[in-house]
Amino acid sequence: MTSDIPSTYAGRPIEYRTLAGAISVFVGGYLVTSSLTGQLAFYLGGRSQVGPEIIAFLLAQAVFAVAVVVAGLMLVRASLTSRLIAVLVVVAVVVITVVTQSARLNGGASLGGIPLPLSMTLANGYFMTALGLGAAWLIVRSAKLGWLAILATAILIPVPFAFAYAGIASIFTQLVMLALSGLVLAGIVVAGRPTRE
Repeated sequence: MTSDIPSTYAGRPIEYRTLAGAISVFVGGYLVTSSLTGQLAFYLGGRSQVGPEIIAFLLAQAVFAVAVVVAGLMLVRASLTSRLIAVLVVVAVVVITVVTQSARLNGGASLGGIPLPLSMTLANGYFMTALGLGAAWLIVRSAKLGWLAILATAILIPVPFAFAYAGIASIFTQLVMLALSGLVLAGIVVAGRPTRE
């Protein structure tokens, strides 16, 4: 008598690769958010006198975070084209965010200044991470109605600025934003089921 592990749950096949991919993207999302809301952009701007080893360390953290997300995207059963597009989306979002943050934190001279709308969106590490990783996940999952879940990322735009204007402590803002970002990304991951499943 053998005790096989059931291959279905509630009538649906258990897709372990997709589950592993979702976990990897979610964990990678936390790591990417930590990188994009840290000191990387400030130090890359060259305004702070730190050794190259500090910048190299922060860059390595960011690269590792992106690699974790990429690994998760590549695990999902999807066409190679979809997975490559999703990876490009993630890399582009991280690069755009760091460049915009650096321009904002270091005076914005290279880009002629950073308008407030761009500062609230492209330079917002919480929003950009959820938007970019959420879009990448929906791409590899061939989601249909799941794309509506991407609208939830909009809540991440005004909250940190509202907290800053209210004089709320930075550490509390970071904790709230990390929790809120996690909920938004989790919602997108759950919603990113193709209609055929």
